[in-house]
Amino acid sequence: MIYTIFVSIGAFFHSIKENKENEKGKSLYRHPDGLTYTDTKGRSRLLTNNEIVFYTHNKNGDYILVDVSGHVYKKFSEDERVQKINERKEIAIKNNETTYCIDDNNHRNDWICQGKRFKDFTTGDIYIIRYINYKYYYMNASNGMLVRKTDWQIKHDDLNKDKNTYLNNDLNIEEFNEKQKNIQEKRMLFRNFDYNYFCDIYK
Repeated sequence: MIYTIFVSIGAFFHSIKENKENEKGKSLYRHPDGLTYTDTKGRSRLLTNNEIVFYTHNKNGDYILVDVSGHVYKKFSEDERVQKINERKEIAIKNNETTYCIDDNNHRNDWICQGKRFKDFTTGDIYIIRYINYKYYYMNASNGMLVRKTDWQIKHDDLNKDKNTYLNNDLNIEEFNEKQKNIQEKRMLFRNFDYNYFCDIYK
């Protein structure tokens, strides 16, 4: 009984000492992200409530901050993606462009629909870009229909409109789309053979 009392008292004072050290650690061993600190046992704890958490990756490979129960406090990779998209969006607005890129993935390994995705400011539709008859066109990623020439292509054609070149020969989009409506095979519909590296650049 006496031994138990002494052990309890020792544990109590040890806990007080540990808590004091951890309070110091909040300022001395604070993580650069401002969310956690390292305690006396080398564990990461939240600054807000001292909850033990872990910096790790989820099944998709995203970097996250999570506790032992699996609750996610911070999605670092996702937040970074959102920030990049917002930056691209702001740049596109400044440049008077009609779309902005929403995807770092070029989907080059996709069997059906390769290419980065671009969102239309006006309609909200998602496009891919295809190089057809020497020009770049937005194609609707949901149905394979061409929408219009890309912003880059329009500017490029305008700069060269006085030159007697192939640049003056635009594709008849209406006729093209009528043919697209008869294509059942998805890979042919989204024309991966008309996708190249510059499709992700000449937007």
